[in-house]
Amino acid sequence: MEKISELGNNLDKTVKINVEKNNGIKERFSYEKLMKSLIMVETPFFESDKIIATVVSQLYDGIKTKEIKKIVHECLEDIDPEIANKYLASTQLKVRTSRDTIEAFDLSKIANTLIEETGASQETAFEIATETWKELKKLNVEYLTAPMIREMVNTKLIEYGLEDLRSRYTRLGIPVYNITSLIENGNRDNANMIHNP
Repeated sequence: MEKISELGNNLDKTVKINVEKNNGIKERFSYEKLMKSLIMVETPFFESDKIIATVVSQLYDGIKTKEIKKIVHECLEDIDPEIANKYLASTQLKVRTSRDTIEAFDLSKIANTLIEETGASQETAFEIATETWKELKKLNVEYLTAPMIREMVNTKLIEYGLEDLRSRYTRLGIPVYNITSLIENGNRDNANMIHNP
């Protein structure tokens, strides 16, 4: 463990490389972030040391985050494919579905629903889906939900001046407070209605 933290201290002092994130922002390469991502997927410490050394040997100024993730994933594949899959899943956007399962984010699903539900052209649908994906990547959440994604798509449709598409894509729903109140207290607007959650 001491050897790994010593490597980290040395790297932080010597590695002055900027990494380009998915949103285009550049930040200094962080040994701690890389180590944390390896610990999160239960990579053995002695293997983490080798992986970080491999990554550092391939660093260059302006390297993209996805390139670093690819190097790490390839190293983990050689060590343990199960850990490699875990790492890949942990670095991707995840969506909690209505069936209460967690799935990898799929940009094409947004585009397909836009085409099907609003009649948007394929070009417009994929442009909006791509812009939405860029915004979602900035969020620091454990997982996304369909309503969150839909609201973000609606925001993009407004930004692009596509109000007619937004009105067809809008989700009808009820706030949690209102539904809780209806279940607990019933509808007090109409005395003829029996309280029945």
